[in-house]
Amino acid sequence: KWLLVIGQLTENVDVNGLIVDVNGLNEDVNGLNEDDEDVNRLNEDVNRLNEDVNRLNEDVNGLNEDVNGLNEDDEDVNGFNEDVNGFNEDVNGLNEDVNGLNEDVNGLNEDDEDVNGFIEDDEDVNGFNEDVNGFNEDVNGLNEDVNGLNEDVNGLNEDVNGLNEDVNGLNEDVNGLNEDVNGLNEDDEDVNGFNEDVNGLNEDVNGLKDDVNGLNEDVNGLNEDVNGLNEDVNGLNEDVNGLNEDVNGLNEDVNGFNEDVNGLNEDVNGLNEDVNGLNEDVNGFNEDVNGLNEDVNGFNEDVNGFNEDVNGFNEDVNGLNEDVNGLNEDVNGLNEDVNGFNEDVNGLNEDVNGLNEDVNGLNEDVNGFNEDVNGLNEDVNGLNEDVNGLNEDVNGLNEDVNGFNEDVNGLNEDVNGFNEDVNGFNECVYTRLHQMSKSLSFILDRCQT
Repeated sequence: KWLLVIGQLTENVDVNGLIVDVNGLNEDVNGLNEDDEDVNRLNEDVNRLNEDVNRLNEDVNGLNEDVNGLNEDDEDVNGFNEDVNGFNEDVNGLNEDVNGLNEDVNGLNEDDEDVNGFIEDDEDVNGFNEDVNGFNEDVNGLNEDVNGLNEDVNGLNEDVNGLNEDVNGLNEDVNGLNEDVNGLNEDDEDVNGFNEDVNGLNEDVNGLKDDVNGLNEDVNGLNEDVNGLNEDVNGLNEDVNGLNEDVNGLNEDVNGFNEDVNGLNEDVNGLNEDVNGLNEDVNGFNEDVNGLNEDVNGFNEDVNGFNEDVNGFNEDVNGLNEDVNGLNEDVNGLNEDVNGFNEDVNGLNEDVNGLNEDVNGLNEDVNGFNEDVNGLNEDVNGLNEDVNGLNEDVNGLNEDVNGFNEDVNGLNEDVNGFNEDVNGFNECVYTRLHQMSKSLSFILDRCQT
């Protein structure tokens, strides 16, 4: 489309024809009386007009060279919304087009509202950067929460391991108690009852083991959930890093584009000054021609041939005015081209808005992720409550075991006292039997004698 623009520009701005007209004017002026002050002043005006036309011709030639370097293939830019992963390549291609276009539109108006609007949109991009930075801070905080959760799980594992050690020690104590009980008199009713109590205690310990095993399974499941959660966070961090790279590239492109727009505004100001100077020169030239016509009318009697030359010169000036008007029309056409460029810039803003929508969707995913973490925290709290309850049960069982140990000690004391009584009884019986044996021997001896 830029080739069409330059084609229209070359059709509307007939620079070569303008130069031919000026050359013709120069030849006509050379034929006038060089000693006449009005003619000399006219020569100065024409020379100044020639300089303006040459400068304009250089600007048009530069515009032709710049437009020829434009990239006609803008399919990557049109496909920006379809493939976000190719965003950097599309923006680079668009940046090349924009750079070429900035060099081409030297006739833009500095007060163009659409260009100023794009510069204001740069604030939206900065706001987008701030949102992304806040998102990064939220993700970092989430990582810290996950690390804290891992530490809590590790502490829970240590507590469970300590609980297992306590249970193992309790089992050893119970086993020793069982061995001691097995050595007691099995017929004694108190001992049998104590055995039943010990068996019940063993059942409680076995139940406690089952609870601890279940708790270990819950902790293992929680560890697996935390590992999966860490993998999700790592993936999310990778997405954020890629998004930051895209945003940094976009900021660089926007900064470069702002610099190009500033240079473009400076070029516009310079060209507007040139156009204003050209219009002033034309106005002054017309005033000079009018004054010259008045002088020529006064010289009609003496210089009849001079009137014919001046009339032809006036026609040339009118043609030059028409050429200047055509040049103004060409400037208006360039303004229309700038409007089309602004539409392209608006399309870029729409692409940025689409990227903002993607970031919002990513934020929604993070919110759902936070909800999952909160649910896991609730599960961990419930497990902590279960562990606390089991600890209370173990403490109660320890108290029961201590009570049983006291009962066993009391029973041992009773058995020891019973054994002492039996020993004393045996000694008494032995003494009595010995005395009876002696008495019986004495009686037998007396009977025999």
